[in-house]
Amino acid sequence: PNLGIHLGIPLYPKSLQDVMSGRASVREVLYQHSDGFQVIPADLSADKAITPQSHKMVASLFRLLGESEYVLVDTAAGLGNEAMASVRAADELLVVTNPDLSSITDALKLVKAAGDHRTEVIGAVINRVKGEDSELTRDVIEGFLGVPVLGVVSEDPNVRKATAEKSPVVSRYPRSLASQQ
Repeated sequence: PNLGIHLGIPLYPKSLQDVMSGRASVREVLYQHSDGFQVIPADLSADKAITPQSHKMVASLFRLLGESEYVLVDTAAGLGNEAMASVRAADELLVVTNPDLSSITDALKLVKAAGDHRTEVIGAVINRVKGEDSELTRDVIEGFLGVPVLGVVSEDPNVRKATAEKSPVVSRYPRSLASQQ
């Protein structure tokens, strides 16, 4: 649910939860971002929290396929109900992880769950890399996950600044290291 906040989408009357519960169509909750993409924000309030069901998510996403080149689903870390519904609903999965053992272990569980649900894992992106000795290397992560690392994004203070300014870092600070990566 934080994505809407990070992108500067104001309080919205309808959200993903309304689509999942049948109170709104997927088109009613599409919000146009100034950078040219559309977002379906999740509601922040705990009283609207739902356990997503993959068949409902698939049906909702299929309604967008004829109009969208890509549909990206940003889901919570770990293997909670939201993440698993997203894995079951997706055709492909791109795992975004940090270079520490706990994050990589969670990423491995996600890769295995994707395999169980016949969701193709296209690779991984290592995020928030600081270059510290304690971080796992790209090669170690590829070996551990069994999928190629498609990209590495360094820790960059401009990401936090852009988030605070409610704008994607690639728009707000296009020359920053994270944007370039």
